[in-house]
Amino acid sequence: MLKVYHIRQSSVRIQDGSTIRLLNSIISTLILCTMRYTDMNAQTTGIIIKQLRIEKKMTQLELAEKINVTDRAVSKWERGEGCPDITLIHALASILGVSESTILAGTFEENSKDAGNMKHIKFFMCPGCGSIFSGTGNAAVTCCGRTLYPLQIQDADSRHILTVQTSDDEFYITFTHPMEKSHHISFIAYSTADTFLIKRLYAEQSCELTMPRLRGGRFIFGCTRDGIFTQKE
Repeated sequence: MLKVYHIRQSSVRIQDGSTIRLLNSIISTLILCTMRYTDMNAQTTGIIIKQLRIEKKMTQLELAEKINVTDRAVSKWERGEGCPDITLIHALASILGVSESTILAGTFEENSKDAGNMKHIKFFMCPGCGSIFSGTGNAAVTCCGRTLYPLQIQDADSRHILTVQTSDDEFYITFTHPMEKSHHISFIAYSTADTFLIKRLYAEQSCELTMPRLRGGRFIFGCTRDGIFTQKE
């Protein structure tokens, strides 16, 4: 039975960008898990749970104790006679070392042959600690107990834009964006098909920096409040 929960807007006070990102992450995870749970196949899920458990050198009882169920329940899943409750998916995925999507789909997501191309890079930002992750292909990223999803990369706008001067071997980059604790540029990167350079920035830091010059790529930079942006050289 699918339960639907309503959140009154008036009951939630959003104070900063971190709170917004946290709420978006929680809501996205709940929606994704609920949608995929309805399509969950007991047979394929059972096979992958058994495969991952054996790879981790755990017995059914050891796995069961870690997620507070009986070994009979684990045995039932692995025989394809039932699926884990949706409330167990996160813990189960964490213990078995995969994403929730892998458990829900009952299969590993394979990357395409060009998934390693740096031009296809994706960025992830933890709403809890602010850590930044990047990767290509179908990367499964978790931090602070949360599954992170790729952020949409937006085109640079008038409030989020870099001024770039070039020499033979260096980029000189400046910007006018605020560098306050709750609202600042957190990183600037340059990406080509085979190379990726990134510089981490912090609140109250200078609005200028230099980077080794590369060619044929694009700049990507992150705002702690408004997301990820890109612009060509």
